[in-house]
Amino acid sequence: MAILNTALRCPANKEMYAREYTGGGAGSVDVEAGKIRYSSYSAALAFHVYREGRVNDRRDIQDTPVKARVQVPREYRPSLEEVGTAADKVFAMDGARYVNSPTTVTFNAFMRQIRGGNFMLYGPATPLSGDPFRLNNDRTLRPENVRFAYRHNEKINVVFFDGHCKTLGPVESLRTSLYFPEGSVVINASLTQDPDDANGPLE
Repeated sequence: MAILNTALRCPANKEMYAREYTGGGAGSVDVEAGKIRYSSYSAALAFHVYREGRVNDRRDIQDTPVKARVQVPREYRPSLEEVGTAADKVFAMDGARYVNSPTTVTFNAFMRQIRGGNFMLYGPATPLSGDPFRLNNDRTLRPENVRFAYRHNEKINVVFFDGHCKTLGPVESLRTSLYFPEGSVVINASLTQDPDDANGPLE
């Protein structure tokens, strides 16, 4: 509980989980009111994928949900030496998954999942269903963006692989290159939130 409620909780994070996601067809169940706080931070998931799906006969984190938008290099393996320039790549950020609606937040009890669970996200450039980064079409913030991610004067805090931190506004936070390793390729720029994206290698 220290990860969620005390030692690793952002002081600006006031949100609480209302339900627990149980997986599969079981749906979700109520959790004790006020017991579990919403996850404060998430790692950038693309740096943890195994491009070819299986390594040492284990099923690892999948990149399937974003393959139509951005692909990591085929030879990429999670390693600090392979992420690219450490000062330009986001290690972790404000926000977490399982926002079902602006009024109901669901905690995923599984500590490790092929798509990241509570503690990993692809980031604001390529948000998946349930991520707190999906902005309006004009790239302005929704109320749920501010509640669950952009909670520092409508900005998010991020920490980079070299250890430095930065506060990013909504548009600045959308840069796809921040959340994907060096050598990644934009497959369909119309499906990302980065206004500067074009199909081809990330800058």
